[in-house]
Amino acid sequence: MVQTRCYQLLLSVFQHSSRALSTPYIHALAPLMVEKLKAVERSRPASAAELQAVQEGIRVLENLVGMGEEQNRVQLLALLVPTLISYLLDENAMGSAPPASRGLHDFALQNLMRIGPLYPAAFKTVIGAAPELKTRLEAALFLVSGTAGPRPAPGQVLPRAQIAFLQGERKGQENLKKDLVRRIKMLEFALKQE
Repeated sequence: MVQTRCYQLLLSVFQHSSRALSTPYIHALAPLMVEKLKAVERSRPASAAELQAVQEGIRVLENLVGMGEEQNRVQLLALLVPTLISYLLDENAMGSAPPASRGLHDFALQNLMRIGPLYPAAFKTVIGAAPELKTRLEAALFLVSGTAGPRPAPGQVLPRAQIAFLQGERKGQENLKKDLVRRIKMLEFALKQE
């Protein structure tokens, strides 16, 4: 409970409207928070309260990714995505995992499936830089899909995962198009003003 409250307090400080106030705290405290969240892979939550604390910490990290500038997005996702993937269980551990550990697995997988479409290019860069991340994510997706039959070969994307990824790429392209149209309109307006 205390850790959950601490993460909530950190988030409120990090989101402060004055960047001059929040930036030093982000630089000082975010690396410590990331290390604490990475340590969860070795010492998984054993209770619902511990799980809630980890989830709150991940939410803070996700907010930092969203607050970051576009040119820093890959570096920020390079902290978040491997951390989330480290929380995924393999098929051998899933059956005997305690409820809090399974809850962490589900939470991580849901967030990965949400983050991929939000930042498709940066997500693809992070996953592409470390093949073991992609393999572990695909294994988790296969486990969740519950598909009967032979397991896909490493590197082979599952149809549902492939559809979700393509939808994310499409959404990213649509957002890029909207942004370009908005910029063109701003330039046209500026030219009319001159």
